[in-house]
Amino acid sequence: MRFYLIDRIIEYKSEQMIRAIKNLSISEDFLDDHFPRFPVMPGVLMLEGAAQLSGPLLRFSLRKRTNIEKHGGVDKGGDCDRKAILMMIDRAKFRGLVRPGDQIIYTAEILALREDRGKTKVKGEVNGKAVMGAEISFMMVENDNPSLNKEVIRALDLWTRGGDKNLRKELFLPEETFAEDLSTEDSL
Repeated sequence: MRFYLIDRIIEYKSEQMIRAIKNLSISEDFLDDHFPRFPVMPGVLMLEGAAQLSGPLLRFSLRKRTNIEKHGGVDKGGDCDRKAILMMIDRAKFRGLVRPGDQIIYTAEILALREDRGKTKVKGEVNGKAVMGAEISFMMVENDNPSLNKEVIRALDLWTRGGDKNLRKELFLPEETFAEDLSTEDSL
């Protein structure tokens, strides 16, 4: 992923919902041109942030469901062999501006999840007021890229660092963070 539009995951309920925050800073590159002297977060990037949050929700919920079926009611964790690919955005509405200094709180709820597709209802709020909402559909396809799991775990590690240990446990992340251990080669 080229850029992250999530700063921290603050709540996760497998097979139900996920919530995260994004703090909008004046130093965000996209604010230079959107708009000069009146910086606001582009709506398409609000949708991207919601999609970045929805993908892991669907992926790990499907992993949990699949593992429970395989292991007689016990989720043993491990890699997920499916990945979420954005397919369609429906009912997108933008209801307010997100300006530098604002904190947008994204919430994604699962509307449907099958082995081959998933759908979430997403919303973004600033100071308790809705600024965006949509329904996002994804294809759940076979993960043919083994390094993808490493990238997803790295992002989740960053997004949950210093947070609730039960949240990290639910996502099968180690108690110790490992994002600092990235080699120079990995970070280029």
